[in-house]
Amino acid sequence: MAQTFQPSINFVNMVHGSEGCRLTAYRDSGDVLTIGWGHTGKDVYEGQVITLDQANQLFISDCSVDINWLNMTGLCKNQNEFDACMDLLYNIGIGHFKNDENLMNALKNQNASDIKDAFMRHVIDGATGLKLAGLVTRRESELKLFFT
Repeated sequence: MAQTFQPSINFVNMVHGSEGCRLTAYRDSGDVLTIGWGHTGKDVYEGQVITLDQANQLFISDCSVDINWLNMTGLCKNQNEFDACMDLLYNIGIGHFKNDENLMNALKNQNASDIKDAFMRHVIDGATGLKLAGLVTRRESELKLFFT
């Protein structure tokens, strides 16, 4: 049976450092209403204002499905792999993560070169089609943690 992981402070710090927290709803680069630590959904509306505690609760709630799904896959062999994959998963969404056959196969096969390539494919802004330096930096940080 695969080991079960919970996100560590490394994951929390990565997300918080990359996403930042905005307590007033805003439109992201894809014109999606967003609030808190990158929370999106039908519950986010124009002009919405939340507290830091509410942002933290949304973050925890948003992560719960991802945590359960990633643990069920058995793809992560240690805490650092789990935290790195959680950060990628949080950023690109569960649908993109699990439908990325290159990523899934690379993780299943534990092929370092393929894992690096698969992570680095996720540096393009979906709204603009542009390669973003911030996403490159984020993927590099995830990979550094993954292989630590």
